[in-house]
Amino acid sequence: MENLKDEFKQTEKMLYDYKYIDSKINILQFKLEKLRDDITVSGLDYSKDKISSTNSFNSVVENETIARDSGEIKIIDQEIKNLQYQKKLIDMSLPLLEEEEQQLVKLRYFSKDKKTWVNIAAEMNMTSDNCIKIRRRIIDKLQSYLV
Repeated sequence: MENLKDEFKQTEKMLYDYKYIDSKINILQFKLEKLRDDITVSGLDYSKDKISSTNSFNSVVENETIARDSGEIKIIDQEIKNLQYQKKLIDMSLPLLEEEEQQLVKLRYFSKDKKTWVNIAAEMNMTSDNCIKIRRRIIDKLQSYLV
C-alpha cells in the first residue's frame, strides 16, 4: 500500500515538473556549452610551461582539468538525456487519456500557477469532488507508464 502511495506521488511530481523540463534542459545545455568552450580554449602557455622532448603538448594540470571537465560533461549530458526521456514519456502517455482528463492535466499540472480544485472545477463545469476523482483516475492510468 505504501509503495502505491509513493508511485502516486512520483507520478504527480513528474506531471508538476513537466512545465519546467524545457527550461532545465536549456540551462544544462548552456552549462555544457560553457564547459566545452573552456576545454577547447585552454591550451599551453609556452612562456611558462616547459616543453618536453617527447613532443607532448599538454601539462599535468591541463590533463586533470580536461579529465574533471569531461566527467562534468558526462554528468550533465546524462541529466539532459534523463530530462528528455521524462518529457517524451509524458508526451507519449498523454494521448492515452480522455479529452476531459487531458484538460484537467493541463489545468492542474501544466499551468504556471497551481490552480485550486475549485478554480479547475469552475473552468471544467463540474464539482471539485468530481475533478479529484478524475485526478485519481489519471494518475492510476499514467502511473504504470511513468514510474
